[in-house]
Amino acid sequence: MTSPDMSGYRCFYHDLCSSLLFASATRIAVSFGFLLTKRHTYVTPMSNKRSIHTRLTGRSLLLELVLFFLVAGCGIFPENVSVSDQRVQSLLKAAAEFDRASYGFSPLPTSGRLSLEWKPRSGYDAMLHLGGKTSRTIAFRKNADNYSWTGEQEIFEGPKMYKTVDGTFHEEVTLTFEREHVSGVPLNKLNVSYMGEDPRLAGRVHLSLSDVKPILKEWGY
Repeated sequence: MTSPDMSGYRCFYHDLCSSLLFASATRIAVSFGFLLTKRHTYVTPMSNKRSIHTRLTGRSLLLELVLFFLVAGCGIFPENVSVSDQRVQSLLKAAAEFDRASYGFSPLPTSGRLSLEWKPRSGYDAMLHLGGKTSRTIAFRKNADNYSWTGEQEIFEGPKMYKTVDGTFHEEVTLTFEREHVSGVPLNKLNVSYMGEDPRLAGRVHLSLSDVKPILKEWGY
């Protein structure tokens, strides 16, 4: 069985900013390295060959620094924040409107830390990333006055391992419920999937919460 498409939780903007940030940081690091060693020459002492690197001048270095901080400000990386953060509290209030217990999702956190995406992406305007016993993402859409809950995905990891062409992984059950498309699953219904080799679940296309509940209990959830 194929796993839910997670590509909706990423975007071209994220990849572009990440590439620019990496390239800019690399050029700045290389430049500072050269400036701290040989300011006026790029000859390697051991080989007597000229380096292929181009030294950044004061002006170009300044431009690279500006680019670096602009890209870093894109908000491409989730921010590690406390649950008590007012932004998080407003999102958790919106998420509490979803009847998560009926669909098998874990309760919302009341303390601790989590990661927050506060910049709009393709498919959502804000997202919470929760770690711990399970791995969870909660998506939100900004409206006129506040935010509304639009989707949630929670991954429950099992004890057994299974092999794929991409490597060896823990078996897992994934619950996904979306009101707007993020991961590509059907909307307004609970979508249940399993990755692993447990014969009770492996290969089954249309799993229900009742199918996986006994398994999750065995796993300690």
